[in-house]
Amino acid sequence: AGFEEIFFRGYLLQALGMKKPILAVILTSIIFAIGHWGNQATFTGNIDIIIDTFIFGMATAVITIFEDGVETAIGIHTANNMFCALIVNDGTSAFYEALPSIFTDYSTPPTPLEQFIYSSLIMGALLLIIILPQRLNLIKNILKRN
Repeated sequence: AGFEEIFFRGYLLQALGMKKPILAVILTSIIFAIGHWGNQATFTGNIDIIIDTFIFGMATAVITIFEDGVETAIGIHTANNMFCALIVNDGTSAFYEALPSIFTDYSTPPTPLEQFIYSSLIMGALLLIIILPQRLNLIKNILKRN
């Protein structure tokens, strides 16, 4: 998790984002997602992981840009991997082969559209939780100056 964040959000995002940060966020997220192809045993599972990791990459890229550092992204990525490896996964992931989790989810997987919606909502909430308090403090400081 640490290496991925330093490489994708620290190195690539910075190298690509000097003039067009939005394009850099999208490109690094696509490359990050493609790098996770094969983490699932099934084709449908791979589509799900691509959707999840693309949205995850977008969220951590935005956090990295906003905070001007990869530390929070590394923490989020590590927590995500720990949760998937130790607490819940679907029994077909790369994590499960190495270390069975406490719970295994055998339910029918969501459609790609449902997966996109779920992942977007979760990552959107995460962005709000992390960025909104800092943004509100910035607004308060600006108002105090005037």
